Amino acid sequence: ENAQVNFTVTFSESVTGVDGSDFTISTIGSITGASISNVNGSGSLYTVTVNTGSGDGALHIDLIDNDSILDVNANPLGGTGVGNGNFTTGEFYTIDKTPPTVISILRADANPTSANTIRFVVNFSEAVHNVDFADFVLTTAGVTGASMTEIFRADNVYTVTVNTGTGNGTIRLDLIDNDSIVDSSNRPLGGVGAGNGNFVGEMYTVNKITHVIQTERIRSNGTNDGWVLESNEDSNKGGSKNSNDITFRIGDDAQDRQYRAILHFPTLHLPDNAVITKIILMMKVQSITGTDPFTTHGNIFIDIRYGPFGSFGPFGIKALQNSDFEAPASLYNVGRIQNNSVGGWYWAMLNPSAFSAIDKTGITQIRLAFQVDDNDNTGNNYLAFYSGDFVEQRDRPHLLIEYYVP
Repeated sequence: ENAQVNFTVTFSESVTGVDGSDFTISTIGSITGASISNVNGSGSLYTVTVNTGSGDGALHIDLIDNDSILDVNANPLGGTGVGNGNFTTGEFYTIDKTPPTVISILRADANPTSANTIRFVVNFSEAVHNVDFADFVLTTAGVTGASMTEIFRADNVYTVTVNTGTGNGTIRLDLIDNDSIVDSSNRPLGGVGAGNGNFVGEMYTVNKITHVIQTERIRSNGTNDGWVLESNEDSNKGGSKNSNDITFRIGDDAQDRQYRAILHFPTLHLPDNAVITKIILMMKVQSITGTDPFTTHGNIFIDIRYGPFGSFGPFGIKALQNSDFEAPASLYNVGRIQNNSVGGWYWAMLNPSAFSAIDKTGITQIRLAFQVDDNDNTGNNYLAFYSGDFVEQRDRPHLLIEYYVP
């Protein structure tokens, strides 16, 4: 394609001698071969036609004064002398000759799956419009009643939600180009012509065999759980610890040092081949000192560690360590505890990403800290929760882990 664009050049008075040699073309991007094909006009208004060449980007024209443009009194543009009538701040045209394409159609959820709904992520080469159900087809084998239920857009990425129907088998999402999908320049997907933008997506294997869900309640071990206090404000390093108290603290102290808590769960009794489907962390508050940190410090963030946070060389240390404050986690922010307690119990459902961090042959530790480390009010502001040392076992922190054995 070799489209043309027109620029209108307005002079302050009637002039003559305006031709293609008075202009140059400036381009941005991959445009090549652009040229001035015609200059037409009279008086103070002229139209410059530009052949846009090939490639995408932007272009504009500059007027380069060479004293050939004259008014009715033969006065040259800008006065005698080349360059003093230059004009280089004209408007740009954006040139978009490349049609949009599909980059990928990928699974967004675990595969194989037993879920009732699954998601596909459709990534286009640029932002496009008019994407709807008619642009896709589900290719299935073994399942019946599968259907698309929702399309969500975020710039050039669309997420298509699919109901998996009934039965076991496979589901694939394909895009069928009918020229209804266009970019901001109204260029159809793949270029003009139905079918040239078709794309075959990834496939889900659907297995809806019913598994027996089991629940394991694992309580925090009081010998190894507790709190770690920052060495000084903003050091981000542990300075002191307490693993013997019946409570642990989350918040800050009067020197604006942050309290973080470590919970210690012996997860070795889970079957080695357990497939975890849900994890809920629960802990019961004992008291609030100072201002409730939930009103000033945000939510409590949850980090998880496969094994202990503490280590000595290659060896893990289960006992609470000052360095547990800053030690690397296996995964960060796998859940958030909000100010939503019921009967004194605070809880959070962990993200599915945390399932892989559960050590089924050893221990799993969790680190708790408020989103904001302190509120700079030189006062104690913390929540005290019952720890694994509390005499009433039912009030100790615990993980509720749901799983099945395939």
